[in-house]
Amino acid sequence: MTLKERLKDHEGFRAEIYRCPAGHWTIGYGHFLGNGNCKISPQVADLILEEDIHCATFNYLSMGWDLGPARNDVMIEMIFWHGLKGFLKFKKMITAVEKEDWDEVAAQMMDSNSGRDYAARMTTLAMLMIEG
Repeated sequence: MTLKERLKDHEGFRAEIYRCPAGHWTIGYGHFLGNGNCKISPQVADLILEEDIHCATFNYLSMGWDLGPARNDVMIEMIFWHGLKGFLKFKKMITAVEKEDWDEVAAQMMDSNSGRDYAARMTTLAMLMIEG
């Protein structure tokens, strides 16, 4: 048995954060999250981002929309950013998406807490919705 196999066997896998027997916050195969001093490499962050994009894309596809590449990506980013539950709170925006009223979609995006608190990011996304 390799070191990696043995560690996987001994640590066990947990997809969610948990406290190990020593009382430390961990995730995965005993990865220490601990006291705020834990760091991850850009490579690990990229892998996590890929997984998160995959999950947001799956949630988007479950809605049955195909708005074209740019608009699909905006909706996926909105789901990534707000989570599916948060995204579904954009009721007026969703209604406008279903009507393909892109100017109204953009207006509803901007007329939100996120639009006010993160104006630069939301402006970029709103413009992509208008331009397609």
